[in-house]
Amino acid sequence: MGYLIDSNAIIDYLSGNLPEKGMLWMNDVINETPVVSVIVKIEVLGYKNSPETDQLLNEFIGACIMIPYRMKL
Repeated sequence: MGYLIDSNAIIDYLSGNLPEKGMLWMNDVINETPVVSVIVKIEVLGYKNSPETDQLLNEFIGACIMIPYRMKL
């Protein structure tokens, strides 16, 4: 299993707002199978965005491993 990614990291990565080293590191994390919690899914998809951004976020979340709310780590 890869890294558990925070909602702010996802949003900043997809919008290109991370420093260069952060973008490079996130590229590696994303190239593995990214892992998110159901809480992160709610946070990321809970904002009003443009239809294009919503599609991008939905595609990203759909490609992630989802950790359910009650799963023990």
